[in-house]
Amino acid sequence: MNELQIKGTQNFLGKEIPVIEGGFGEGQKVMLVKTIAEIHEVKVKEINKLINNNRDEFDNEIDILDLKTGDYKEPVLENNLLTKAEWGNSKNIYLLSEQGYYALVTLMKTEKAKVIWATTNKTIIR
Repeated sequence: MNELQIKGTQNFLGKEIPVIEGGFGEGQKVMLVKTIAEIHEVKVKEINKLINNNRDEFDNEIDILDLKTGDYKEPVLENNLLTKAEWGNSKNIYLLSEQGYYALVTLMKTEKAKVIWATTNKTIIR
C-alpha cells in the first residue's frame, strides 16, 4: 500500500486544491472525490453515485481506490483532507488517479468537465 503525501496546493480550474501523491505508486498525483466535487460544483454524493453506477469504467488500484477499505484513515485525517465526521459518514471515500479522473470526466455533464474533455491531449493534474 502506497502512502499518501500532501505536497502543498495548486490552482486548478480556479480552485486551490491539495496536491496529493501516493496511493497508486510513487510520484502519482491523485484527487479525492471531495476535491473533484468542489471543482465541478456538485455534491460528493452525486459523484459517488456516478462512480458506483459506472464502477466497471474504473480499474481498481489503477484508476480508483476506496480509502475506506485500506489503512488510509490516519493520513487522511492527519492531513485535514476530510473531517472525522466526513470520514465516519461516508460509505466510500474515493481517490482517483489522473487516469481515473479523466474516466470520471467522460461521465460527467458539468461545464468544467466539458472544458477538461476538450483538453484531452494535455495533462489534467499538473
